[in-house]
Amino acid sequence: MKRRSEPGLREQQLLREKILGFGEGSLRKSHYPELRVRLLELERFRFILDQIDLGIMIIGMNDDTILDCNEETCRLFGKSRRDLVGTTIESHLHDAGWYSRMKEAGGGVEILASPHFSTVSPRYLEVALHQVSFGGDAYLITIVRDITDEKAASDTIVRTRDMFAAAFRLSHMPDASEGRILTEALQKTVLLTQSRYGILGVVSHDERFFTTYRSDAGSSSQSGISPIGKNGPWERIMVGNGASIADEGIRMDLPITDGGSVVAIISLFEKAVPYDDLDLKQAMYLGEILWQVILRRRAEDRLRRLNAELEDRVSRRTAELAIANSELEAFTYSVSHDLRTPLRSIDGFSLALLEDFGESLPAEASEYLRRIRAASQRMGDLIEDLLLLSRISRKEIRRETFSLSDLAAEIIADISSSHPRANVSVHISEGMFVSADRRMIRIALENLLGNAWKFTVGKERTEISFDMRDDGITPVYSISDNGAGFDMVYAKKLFLPFSRLHSNEEFPGTGVGLATVSRIIRKHGGAIRAEAAVGAGATFYFTLGTKNEIGEEENHVSG
Repeated sequence: MKRRSEPGLREQQLLREKILGFGEGSLRKSHYPELRVRLLELERFRFILDQIDLGIMIIGMNDDTILDCNEETCRLFGKSRRDLVGTTIESHLHDAGWYSRMKEAGGGVEILASPHFSTVSPRYLEVALHQVSFGGDAYLITIVRDITDEKAASDTIVRTRDMFAAAFRLSHMPDASEGRILTEALQKTVLLTQSRYGILGVVSHDERFFTTYRSDAGSSSQSGISPIGKNGPWERIMVGNGASIADEGIRMDLPITDGGSVVAIISLFEKAVPYDDLDLKQAMYLGEILWQVILRRRAEDRLRRLNAELEDRVSRRTAELAIANSELEAFTYSVSHDLRTPLRSIDGFSLALLEDFGESLPAEASEYLRRIRAASQRMGDLIEDLLLLSRISRKEIRRETFSLSDLAAEIIADISSSHPRANVSVHISEGMFVSADRRMIRIALENLLGNAWKFTVGKERTEISFDMRDDGITPVYSISDNGAGFDMVYAKKLFLPFSRLHSNEEFPGTGVGLATVSRIIRKHGGAIRAEAAVGAGATFYFTLGTKNEIGEEENHVSG
């Protein structure tokens, strides 16, 4: 409960004693019974009025002077009732014209800033004016409410909203230069803290000087106004003194740090009222956001430069590759024509010697000629396989959907026709459809199925199977046999050119076939591997890319 001021209490006590008949000069109870009741009611009303947290004044309609007021009015104005009564309200609330406007309008509500009562910051008062009538006379009732705390809370919400909006804008300036972003951040900070102007200094990479930005300038300028270590205006901040409010609250300095080092400093100047903690926190928040944006921008710039360098390197490498491919084409042409012609001559003349002079030649000479023919033919096969591998590497894939089961059956039919064998069991799963380059896949299957047929020679019963396992994402195909197999120690060499695991006398070949298969599988986005054991056969597993990858490639080609 509020305590009345001492003069007010004394006045009320004297009046009460006079009316109720106590003390000197009291009135007789019998003469004024009704007056006593009225005055008691008035005293109770005064007591209640003094407990209200609203300043209430009664103002004369004719002379605009304060006729009466409650204790809250005295507290708000910092004066006693005696000092207020008989004066005009405008002499205490220095906001020109508000009283006349509201009186002429017959009442209303206005918010007034009254710095007169505070040495730190202005107080904000909500003043309401109403016309009333007592005993036939007109009066004005003025109700005053201190809304300083409410306005501060509301302003904090608005400024916080503006702070986040400024941070969002700083984070979404994709086409702006670093200087434009820094200037924009400084201007937003000045506006947010209600400063007159601001200066932002960014430490150079060699930490010798600042690049400065002013809130009232549109571009940056390098300056030596505050070189590091020269006792400049920002030196105390550079040595780690942190953020501060200086010059009796009209200047605020705050550092922006990265990894414990000061990378920039913001100085704000001449706010209408002293800077406070909210100004400091909001400016520091914007500064931190700013530096994160700058770091991101610098990273993006570095990435763009690296991408440009990479594109340039790729362009140069592409040109080099085109030259290499052209040279490879020339080499392929040379191999195709210049090397195979002498080999054919060697084979042809060797055959002619055997046919024309075979009977007269010693047996040892005839054997030498047969070996020469076999070697030249083997060399011719090797050249053919190398040319095929070269063509596969350069050829573009042309996908089409076809039955892998039917293709495998055709290949097995061709193999069994050219190399007939008894007691053979071949199982090919039905319904294996693929989207791939049919010609390339035929070459791959001819090698895999041909190897299965070749390495099962000498078995009492040849068993070859071609199956598929589909998990809905990547179909896995397998070709297995019960042939010679191989030691898994050498599995990594299996798909390298000329890496043979068996002698040519045991199983003839060039050592290029599986390398060609691997190249075809990889060009289709797949992979290949093998599992085997010596004397227990081998199984080759391969994929041709996932279904999603195949679909995307087909869409790209069709588009």
